[in-house]
Amino acid sequence: MTTVPSHEKSYWTQENEAFVIGSPVLEGHQNAMFHVKSTLCAAPQYPWTVHSSSNAAGAGLGDSWSDAVNDLIWGWRDSVAHSWIVLNAPTGPGQLLIDLGHRDAYYCYMWYSPEGLFTGGTILQCPTAPDSPTSILNTSIKWLTGQTTAHNGKVHIIHAVDGTMTMWMFCWSGYVRAGCIWCKPFLPQTGWNIPYCFWSWSAPTTAAQDVWRYGTGSNARGNLNGWAKEALSGDLGHSFYPQFVSEGVGSTATYWGEYIPNANQFSYEYLMLDLYVGSFEEYSYGLLGRLQDLYYAGGGLVTGDTVESIPGSPENKWAVMGNLIVPWPGSTPQVS
Repeated sequence: MTTVPSHEKSYWTQENEAFVIGSPVLEGHQNAMFHVKSTLCAAPQYPWTVHSSSNAAGAGLGDSWSDAVNDLIWGWRDSVAHSWIVLNAPTGPGQLLIDLGHRDAYYCYMWYSPEGLFTGGTILQCPTAPDSPTSILNTSIKWLTGQTTAHNGKVHIIHAVDGTMTMWMFCWSGYVRAGCIWCKPFLPQTGWNIPYCFWSWSAPTTAAQDVWRYGTGSNARGNLNGWAKEALSGDLGHSFYPQFVSEGVGSTATYWGEYIPNANQFSYEYLMLDLYVGSFEEYSYGLLGRLQDLYYAGGGLVTGDTVESIPGSPENKWAVMGNLIVPWPGSTPQVS
C-alpha cells in the first residue's frame, strides 16, 4: 500500500476563485492578472510586496495598480504608454517584473531577477536588471495560453507561510492551462548562494494541457521556462535555466537531467515521485536541491483528484494539478 506523506510546510491558499475571459477579452485578462497581484500581496505571512510600478499614466516606486480596468494598460513596449509592476519576493532578494508591453492582452512579459536588481522604468519602458536578460514569459509562452475566446475558469494560489514557495494556476475545461512557481529548494547544493527559482508555464497546444515540462521538437509537450542564479563554481555572473527532475521511474529521458514521467507508464505503486531542481549547464551541472511538497503524479491520477495523508485531516491534503501533485489545505479543487 502506498504511503502518502504529510506536508512539510504550512500553507495559506486562495483556491477556486472564478475568472472570466469574455467580451471584452481585455477586461478578463486585466481582472485575472490584477487578482494574482492583489492576492500575492495580501498573504497574511510573508506577502509579496510592490517595489515599483506603472499604470500608463505615471511610473515610479510604490503600487499604482489599484484598479484592474483603469490601471492595467496594454501597449507596445518603448512606443506606447503601458503598465508594468515589480514585485519583491517574500524571502530572499528576488524580484518579479510583469510587463504589459504588447498591444494585445493575451501577451505579456515576465522577468525574474534573482538578486533583485531592477531599476529605472517609465510609462514607455519597463525596468531592467543585469541578471535578468531573458523574459520567462513572452509571445511564445503566452499569458493564459494566449486565450482570446470566451470561457470561464478557476484560479488557485498556494503560498507557504514561511515565505519560501508561491504557486498560482489557471484551470478551465478540466485542465491546468497556465501557472507559475517561485520557490526555494530544500537543502540546496553547497555554494548556491541565491537558491531561489522561478518558473512560468503555459500550454502551447491542446496536447500540452496539464504537462508541466520542458520540451523541444517531437518532445514539445509543454512550455515550462525558468530562471535562477548560481555561484557553484565562483562564477557570480552566471544564471541558468532550472529544470524539473524526478527519479524517472517508468519515464523517458532526453538527457540525464530531464526525466519526464509519463503518467500512462506508472502504477499506483509510484503514486508520488520526488521532484528536484536540476541543471545540465556548465556552471550548475547536477541536482541542486529538492522541491518540498511538490511531486510528479503517478498513474491513474487526473487533474482535480485529491488525497489526504491522514484521513479526515484536510490540512494534509494533496491535489493533482496536471502531472504535478501540490499541497492543498483547502476545499475541493475546481478545475472548470
